[in-house]
Amino acid sequence: MARGIVYSARPLSEGDLYAIEDLFSQKLGEPVALDVVVEGALIAGVNVVVEGVSYDGSAQGQLLKLATLLGGGP
Repeated sequence: MARGIVYSARPLSEGDLYAIEDLFSQKLGEPVALDVVVEGALIAGVNVVVEGVSYDGSAQGQLLKLATLLGGGP
C-alpha cells in the first residue's frame, strides 16, 4: 500500500478523501492511503504527495501552468 498526504485548502469530508484515494489507487495501480493536512496557503484544490511524488491540483499550481503556457511563467 502506498502512503501519502493530501494538502487541502479546507478540511475534506470522508467522501472527498475516499474519492481522492480511489483516483490515486487507480492511477498508481495499488491501494493508496492518504493523510489530510489543511494548508491555509492554498486558495483551492489539493496537492497530493504519494511516495515522494507531488501531484499538484491546487488553483495556484493550475495558474502557474497556465502562465507558463502563455509565456509569462517561471
